Amino acid sequence: MLVYVVGIPYQGEKDSTLFSMINRFNYSFPKLLSKHEYPFYHEYYNILGVPAIIILDKNGELVYNGRFNNNPFILVNNLQNKVDELLKED
Repeated sequence: MLVYVVGIPYQGEKDSTLFSMINRFNYSFPKLLSKHEYPFYHEYYNILGVPAIIILDKNGELVYNGRFNNNPFILVNNLQNKVDELLKED
């Protein structure tokens, strides 16, 4: 499983502004910059706001679309459950 953070420009936001915001979080995984602006992701992946988490399977199919949610009492759209399920498939 690969994890990336993707910076999505919003209303003509500059690359340098986006990367400086992403770098504040000191993520240990790769950082990518999207060539598409936010409306593209809203239309094709139904992202309603950022930050958002999407997971694509090995075939590039969307299998998770949501926010960071690993509360064990939430069973629907639980990020940890989806990650565990995908790791079992590998």
